[in-house]
Amino acid sequence: ARCVPTGNVLTDTTNGFLMTMDKNVDVFAANIQKDSKLKDGFHCVGFSQGNSLCRGYIQKYNEPPVKTFLSVHGTVSGVAGFPNCNP
Repeated sequence: ARCVPTGNVLTDTTNGFLMTMDKNVDVFAANIQKDSKLKDGFHCVGFSQGNSLCRGYIQKYNEPPVKTFLSVHGTVSGVAGFPNCNP
């Protein structure tokens, strides 16, 4: 198993809020593509917002290919609210 963050310990969380999903997918894809252990494909497990990241990768890149995609408690049906954020 391998976690593929979009930044270091500090910026990974910030990127989840401030980086666009397109940019997150691009960073994720770049990290996947440079890992020689994943060159023949991999299983992608997304938790929460990670589901959108995995799905974006599959739709935009999918090279190396995702063999299996497991979505766990994700945002595939949209987001209902954001705690302490009332527009």
